[in-house]
Amino acid sequence: MAEIDKDSDGFIDLCEFTEFHGYGTSSSPDAANKDLRDAFDLYDKDGNGLISAKELHAVIKSLGRSAPLPTAQG
Repeated sequence: MAEIDKDSDGFIDLCEFTEFHGYGTSSSPDAANKDLRDAFDLYDKDGNGLISAKELHAVIKSLGRSAPLPTAQG
């Protein structure tokens, strides 16, 4: 989470997600391709445009992987 969350706000936004996946930075979320947006939406369970630590943990867990529990912030 800390590796992707560049502004340390406790959430991963689409721009941070896009940059992490090697697509560079973009000031416009619309610049991300459809596949990347669909992947982001898979993690963004509540649809608020941000991935919390809790959402990230839930997706990782659903994929059968272990992950540390999210902090109180996420």
